[in-house]
Amino acid sequence: RFQICNTPPKPPMHSLKLILPLLVALCATSAIAADYEFFAFSTTWLPGMCQTVSCPIPNPFIDRQLFDIHGLWPDNFNGTFPQFCDNSSVYDPELLAPALANKMKTHWFSYTGNDNLFHSHEWSKHGTCWNDPNPVGALSLRQKMNDYFNTIVNLAEIIDL
Repeated sequence: RFQICNTPPKPPMHSLKLILPLLVALCATSAIAADYEFFAFSTTWLPGMCQTVSCPIPNPFIDRQLFDIHGLWPDNFNGTFPQFCDNSSVYDPELLAPALANKMKTHWFSYTGNDNLFHSHEWSKHGTCWNDPNPVGALSLRQKMNDYFNTIVNLAEIIDL
């Protein structure tokens, strides 16, 4: 069951926040932890947001009336959430599988036009908290990064906003 919560907009971002308590089941092979209660999946409706901030992205993106991925992160009902869990884990777009990188261009782009900076921020703040389900052998940075971003893009495609 998906629980939809309308959150007050935080300027300049207008976002729809989908709280997904059962997303853990969808990601059982990816992220398992006890330091949070649910995952928050956040999207941004670009036409609304671009009315309040300058969006240098080309108009075809805005005219499509689409929701863009903002991110996915572990969260708690009291408003706290883990973040910046591993400062040594640096985002590297070269580690992403080519098919995933192409999907991210469609579903997860920055309204500022700097996708790498946006993805780097999301990885540093939230992706580094994406847990390795295999305590015996750590996953490589490439595996973790592809697992994290692929799970989110797949979720966006399933929800089909």
